[in-house]
Order: sequence, then structure tokens, then C-alpha cells
Amino acid sequence: MAINFTDNPEYDFLAGMIPHHQAASSMCEVYQNATSAGSLASSLQRRHEGICCGSASLCYNITYGPTKWGRYQSDFSQRNETEQMLAVLKELGMLDHYRSGCGVQTHADSGMFMGCGQLQSSMAKEYLKLNMWMHTKMSLNYSGNQAVDFLKGMIPHHEAAVEMCAIYYKYWTCKHTQPPTVCRNPMASELVANLINQNRFSELDVLNYMHHICTEHILVSQPPEIQWMRQELRRIDSDQFAMLELERPCSSSSSNQADDHSNVSHAGHDQNGTKETANNSSHAHSGHTSSIADGGNRSVAVSGCMRFSSRATMLVALARYAAVWANTIWV
Repeated sequence: MAINFTDNPEYDFLAGMIPHHQAASSMCEVYQNATSAGSLASSLQRRHEGICCGSASLCYNITYGPTKWGRYQSDFSQRNETEQMLAVLKELGMLDHYRSGCGVQTHADSGMFMGCGQLQSSMAKEYLKLNMWMHTKMSLNYSGNQAVDFLKGMIPHHEAAVEMCAIYYKYWTCKHTQPPTVCRNPMASELVANLINQNRFSELDVLNYMHHICTEHILVSQPPEIQWMRQELRRIDSDQFAMLELERPCSSSSSNQADDHSNVSHAGHDQNGTKETANNSSHAHSGHTSSIADGGNRSVAVSGCMRFSSRATMLVALARYAAVWANTIWV
């Protein structure tokens, strides 16, 4: 999805996090369909053990929410959080703006670009740089092992969500010179959770919700999941774990890149239709774009490199992974 940046901190964060959450659910669906041992049914049977039980349990948490939250479990699922964020966009009066995206500009190039609108803002540039880092790390050197490849993709995906919250808090409305009263006297977390649980978003100040989705949800759930995924990947395959630290996972196997990938441009268009190309300098994670030259006008990231497996189900899964990552800009 190409985001029409507005320089409104709340909107720009939500417009990025909604498809990001949707992609996590899609990645879990692909993983579950590719593995007979990792069904949600088996995860449900041992849900009381949490994410320690494997990637299937992690996907259970993503899809349905961790059971430790009790009656608030579904509120912590990424599917439900997506619905919550859409409701907040409606309260902001910006749901139509979100749904329109960048309009006809979205397909103006042969590849895809990450956004349009207020691209000159410092906030938009930070989000774009982070997204470039994430797509580079998710351009995987596929191993052919479902569990390994799932973790190698989901780890940077989760890390990007955490960084998006860090960027948001750097610019959110409470950082203004004269912040709203709610910033000094926020609603109690339990009350926020109750209003969300009852779908009473009209009674909830947007800033209270924004603080809740980052501090009470993403920054609570995802860091321990990242830690677990890194430990699990190291346990399964220490060599593949080591590849997480590579800036360009496919750089050592460019001859092995999949031929039918979809190109993703790192370029966008500003509000006047002028093409912008995001700076390729490293982000906090020291990542760079894994790109090929495209007429000298933009950088285009590949969706991955692949070691082909003899298992038909794995090939289907990898193809779907590549489609998810290449076609959802804020994956």
C-alpha cells in the first residue's frame, strides 16, 4: 500500500501500522497452510503455554491474541487491533483519505512506490527509511525450511513495528509546544481497554488510544516475541540465525534470486506529483536497501532469493510469502 502522508502524526502512524498488521496475519496464514505440524488447532490445545511452543503458538497470539490477557485477549490480536485502528481513523475523519491511498499515482511506474503527499516532512522520511530497512531484511535468502524462513521474515517485521512506535512518539501531538490537556492527564489504561472492548471509540480521545496501541500493546507484546523468535531460530539453525545480521541477505547469492519477483520501488511522489527517492543511508538497525539500478531514477528492491525445495507445498508457500512482502508496502 502506498501511503498518502499528511504530516499528521496520528494518521501517518495508523496508515502504516494497519497494513503492517494485516501482513503479519497473512504471513501466519501462509505458514499455517505450509506446515501440517503447526496448525492453529494444535496451538489452541496448548495455548496456556504461550509462545514457547513454537511458531504455531506465536501465530495463535498474532491471530487471536495471547490468552494471558483474559477477557481482553481478542483486543490484543493483530486482526482486532487492525479494526480498532480503522475505527480511530474514522474518528479522525480520515478513513476515506486512507482508503484512497495515492489514487492513480500508485501505478504510475512499472514498480510500486511507498507513498505520496508530504514526503518532505522529517517524520515521513524516517518512516520511509525504516521501511526500506525492513524490506531489505525481508528480501530473504530462502532456506527451503518453512519454520526458518517464517522466522527470518517475521523477526524484522516485528522489529519494524517497534521502531514505528519509536518514530511516532518522537513526533506525536503530545510533543507539540502546547500539547492537549489529555497529554498531561491521560485516561487510565483500564478505562481505555474497557472502552475499546465495548467498541465505544467516540468516547475515547485519539491520543489515549494511540498511547494504548503502542505502549500497552505493541511495546508489550512484540519485544518478547522478537526475543523468542531469535532464540528459536538460533536453536533450529544457527547458520541461518547468523544471516539475520547481514545487511543484505541476498547479496551473496544474487545469481539465485527468484525470476518472478515483483519489484518494489523506494520512490514516492510528493503532493505536487514530483518524484522523490528516499535517502539510502542506514537506519538505526544499520540496514541499506538491497537494490538494482532502474534507469538511474529510483531503487528497486528484490523480494528475495531462493533455494528451491522439492516439496510442492514449500514452493507454494514461498511464492505466497514473496507476494505478500512485495505487494504490501508496509508489510
